[in-house]
Order: sequence, then C-alpha cells, then structure tokens
Amino acid sequence: MLKKHEIRKLHGKEVEECSSKYDKISPGVCTKFKDLPLSFRTQTGLESAGFVNLTDIQRESIPACLQGKDVMAEAVTGSGKTLAFLVPVLECLWRERWSPQAGVGALIITPTRELAYQIFEVLKKIGAKHDFSAGLIIGGKPVEEEKRRISTTNIVVATPGRLLQHMDETVGFTCDNLQMLVLDEADRILDLGFSKAMNYIVDNLPQYRQTLLFSATQTPNIKQLAELSLKDPVTVSTNKSSTPSLLTHTYVTCELQEKLEVLYSFIKSHLTSKILVFMSSCKQVQYHNAVLCKLRPGLPILALYGKQKQLRRVGVYESFCNKKAAVLLATDIAARGLDIPAVHWVVHLDCPEDVETYIHRAGRTARYHRAGSSLALLLPSEQRMVEKLAVKGVTMQKIRVNPSKQMSVQKKVQAMCAESPEVHHVARGCFVSYVRSVFLQKDKSVFNVQKLSLEGYAASLVMLTAPKVRFLKKAEKKLGGGEKENEEKKEEKIKFDDAIDSDDDDMWMKKNPVLDDISTEGLEPVPVREGKVKTKVAKAKALLAKGIKTNIKITFDDEGEVEETEGVFEHQVSNVDLTPASDANKAGGINITEHMEGMKEADVKDKIGEKTRRKEAKILKKEKKKQKKTDEAVTLGGSSGSESGEESDYGSDQESYQDSNQDSDQECAAKRFCPVQDLEETELLAQQLLGDL
Repeated sequence: MLKKHEIRKLHGKEVEECSSKYDKISPGVCTKFKDLPLSFRTQTGLESAGFVNLTDIQRESIPACLQGKDVMAEAVTGSGKTLAFLVPVLECLWRERWSPQAGVGALIITPTRELAYQIFEVLKKIGAKHDFSAGLIIGGKPVEEEKRRISTTNIVVATPGRLLQHMDETVGFTCDNLQMLVLDEADRILDLGFSKAMNYIVDNLPQYRQTLLFSATQTPNIKQLAELSLKDPVTVSTNKSSTPSLLTHTYVTCELQEKLEVLYSFIKSHLTSKILVFMSSCKQVQYHNAVLCKLRPGLPILALYGKQKQLRRVGVYESFCNKKAAVLLATDIAARGLDIPAVHWVVHLDCPEDVETYIHRAGRTARYHRAGSSLALLLPSEQRMVEKLAVKGVTMQKIRVNPSKQMSVQKKVQAMCAESPEVHHVARGCFVSYVRSVFLQKDKSVFNVQKLSLEGYAASLVMLTAPKVRFLKKAEKKLGGGEKENEEKKEEKIKFDDAIDSDDDDMWMKKNPVLDDISTEGLEPVPVREGKVKTKVAKAKALLAKGIKTNIKITFDDEGEVEETEGVFEHQVSNVDLTPASDANKAGGINITEHMEGMKEADVKDKIGEKTRRKEAKILKKEKKKQKKTDEAVTLGGSSGSESGEESDYGSDQESYQDSNQDSDQECAAKRFCPVQDLEETELLAQQLLGDL
C-alpha cells in the first residue's frame, strides 16, 4: 500500500504530464475523451457513465477551459454543454488537490431548479472517482440542512436566489478561495429578474478566478455581463443554425377556442409518442391537466410548473424521463437545458414570447443527433412569429388539421364542470392568466389582446360569460384618454419632467410601469364624451320633471309588513334651492348656506322620529310579550277537561266556541295577573274565577 508522500509524488507527476499537453491540444484531431489530457479518475468516470465521443462544443471549449482562460460559449440545445464545463471543473480542482477543508472551489449557477438537479446528477456520475464533495443548493429544500454542509462543500450547484440567501445568512460560508465560476443558460438567468442578485453574488467573489458562460443564445445582457465578469474571454460558437438539423418545424393556424380540441385530437393520434406541451402560465397547466386527466386520452398526463413543491417537481421530471410514451404539460421552466430522453414532439400550445424562447422550447427534442418535431398552435394574429423565426434561419411549414381526426370535447367538458365545480374555478383562473400573459408581452406586433375572441374562449372553458379583466379595461381607458389629452396638461407635464434632476430618476416611480409601456398599435381608443358634465342635482331635477319616482326605499316593520318610503332623494332635491343666484351676485349654482340649514333641520327631525319609532316598538314588544303569557295561561286553564279524559260536549264546534269566548278569557287572564290594590277586589276576583272554573 502506497504511503501519503508517495501518493503526492505520483499525483504531482500526473499533473505535470497532463498540464504540459494542454497547449498541444488540436480540436480538429480530438474526437473522443481519450484524446484529451485528462486525469485517470475523470477518464474512468466518463467511461462508466457512457460518455465516449466529443461533441462540437466540447471539442472547441474544453481545451481553452483547461488552459485557464475565460470562455463564452454558444451552442444549440442538446449539444453537450453540460460536460463542456463539468470536465474542466473536475480537472481544475484535481490539479489543485482540493480538499473539503479548502471550502468552495467551483460554483455553478443555473436559472431553474430542474436544470440544477440535472447538472448535479451528471456531476455525480462523472465525478464518482474523485474525492470532492458536491452540493445542490436550490429552493424548496430545508435551509438548515444546507447551512450545516455548505461550508465544507467543494463544488456547489445552485440557483441565484438560494445562493444569495446563504451568502447573507450562513455563518462561515465564503467563496474567497473560489477557482471557477460557471453560468449555465446565462441569458435566462438575467431574463428571470436575477440581474441584481447576480451583481451581489459577483461582488462577493474573488477577482482572480476563471469564469465560463454557456448558453444556446447570445443576448445583449450576456455581452454586458461578460464585459463585467470575464477577462479577455475566448468566444466559442458552434451554431451553424439556431436549432438542430434533424428538428422539423411545423405550425397550425386555429382559433383560441379550438386549441383544447386540437390538443386532445393530437394526443389521440400519437398514443405511442412522448409529447412535451408548453403553456404560458401555471394556471393554464393546472386547468388542462385537470381536464385531460378526466378525459383520459390514452396516455399518462403529467404537469410541471413553478408553484409545485420541490419534491413533486423532481418526481414529475424523473417520471416523465423514465416513460416511453406520456404527455408533460409544462411552463417555460422546462424549456431550458433539461435533457429529457427521446422526446418525439414539442407542442407550443401558446405562442412563445420571442424567437429565443421558441429555440429553447423546441430544443427539448432532436437532441444528440436524434430526430424530433415541433408543432406551434398559432392564432391568426400571431402568424407574424413565422416571419421572425425565418429571419433567424428557422423555416416553419404550415400544416392543416385533418377534420376527420379532430374530436369535439365540449360536451364532455361541460359534464365534467357540472360534476366538479372546482374545475370551473380553475377555468376562470386559466382565462385571466392567459389574457394577462398576452397583455404583458412586449412584442405587440405579434400579441394583440384586442384581437382575442374572449367570449369564444370563455365558452370553450365552459363559462357563460367572459370574466371581467380589470387591468385590460384600465389600459383601454388609459389609451383612450392619452390620445385626447389637452395641451395644457401636456405643457405642465413637460415642465414637471424638466424640473426633475436626472440623478434622481430612480426615485420617481411610475404608478403602473406595465401600463405605461403599452404600445397603442392596433388598439382602438375609448371615445371620450364632450360637453358639459351633468351634476347629480341636475340629473335628479330632470327625473322629477318627467314624473319618475326616484330612490324608493323599502322597509319592513316588526310584523313583516312592507312600508314604502319614496322620495328620499326627491325630498332632498325639493329642499334645495335650484334657482340661480341674482345677477347682482354674479354667481351661479345652489345656495349652500340655506341647503346646509335645511340638512341640519332634516337631521334633527330624523333623530326625533327614529327615537319615537324605537320607543313605540319597545312598548309594542312588551305588550306582545304580555299577550303571549296571557294566551299560555288561558290554554293551561281550559285544558283540564281534556286531560281528565272527559269528552267535549261541543264535538267539532269546540274551536268556534273557544274563538267566541276568547275576549272574555283574555279579560279574566288580564285580571288574574294584574296587581290588586284592595282586599275586597281580591275577594270579588276570587269568586269570579271560581265561577268560571
């Protein structure tokens, strides 16, 4: 068995041997991982995981990464970018003989949890022979457990939000010794709003480090980030085309209310395929998942969206990867970097927001030299997306739905909503979230919310009427009022903007920045009425002149009788002096002083009337209570004969007899319970009662 100093000596020789060959690597000659000067442990891990041949992006980027240069790489989806940065990470820490006590040596940041989980799984396979510790730091997991282990982790795979949380809260967690920073899908990290978080993370990292940026598309934000984070980067691009060559692009034009039927018919026609369906929002995924699961098209239906718990998301992802034929309904969280085996079809149920989103969505199929197909369901108003894709080299072929294979599911969905009211509630959320997603899109040449058939879409979701969308009405009013804004307001606005110092622009927040950035192209403004605005008093006077009763107030007394009190507003108007002021005063309108005095008098009368009404009601209540006790006493007194078993001499006329003697019984009962002031009156009352009995 070798001793420690002998192991160190052998390791040093292997490092020197591999490092001396880095500058001699010829990308055109290397076709397999064995051709690269990698450590024995890394080579063994790659072979055990089944990775033998190099892809174009791996052949071009790995040599530059091994030489310690910053790299900004661009390649189509499914080209093997994960191994292109994982292999250099392992080799970098291997050369430095990194130990758990040294802390974090490599940091890999991804935009989504699923992509981070996938990278972590690949890292465990190819790095199984190394002694490094690795950790997956993402949301949805217990934070306390991560805090205990993150300080002794060598390779951290994380999402930006959770990583920044540990940098702020975890004691002892630092990245002062960081050797390599990797940003996978860097453009998506910035699109999801992590730009501020990334700036804070980069500020906490040492300046002397190696940085790698990998993405399928390059955007201006990436170039800006590269200028701040990378030093003399090597640009690697293998994008001969923006999408894989074996990927077929097709689209169908259909109305909004027909999308569910087209999707259902498509699934029924491809029962042996693995289908990935993309939608715009979580609530759309929830609704279609509930409906399709009850319709049972013949394939397993799975759903993946952001509001699910982390364990559920991982379970759905692994389940779909392991199935040979299934349908996965997902939002754009599944559009980036996920390596799902053997996906046959990618269906865009909702039009992608831009060309880059389409490229990443469609890239979930036709991976690693396999064939695949992409189908987009476009509205007639969204066909301009075809032209935008053609500019990027993506040629889409238009196809038509076979009428004989299209199935109608409207009646089934209606019956389903009748049986399950919760489906109707989810449908309402689906409607609002879809309209909001179209409304918030930046490209108004493709997405025009005014051209949507909202009533037809609501009917397809089994709703009687389309729900009211408040933000849409506000936008219409804003657009309608903006075109007819008078010149005085415009001048005041210009003067106010000029008075604001340019250094304080950030403190002047807009009331609704989304509505302020709306394009008015294709939208009809709301007409604005011109002329003098009528006041409430003028409208009331016009109604009185026509003899129309105004503001009828219906009240109920204690007996349940209806009391109509009309002219409440009419009474107020009649007390108002509507005649204009004299010419001497040269003022118009009502006499405010007299009107206020009249209101005070009416207030006093109302208070007195209310007090009187309550007093009368209280007295009446007491009398009714007393009457009720009297009736009970009479009933007890007259029931002795029936209780003793004696039959009544009056037979069926007993009720009429009781009615005829009701007044006399009440008088006796009243005397029975009234206080007696004199002894003689008491004796007379006793004799009378004995006579009655």
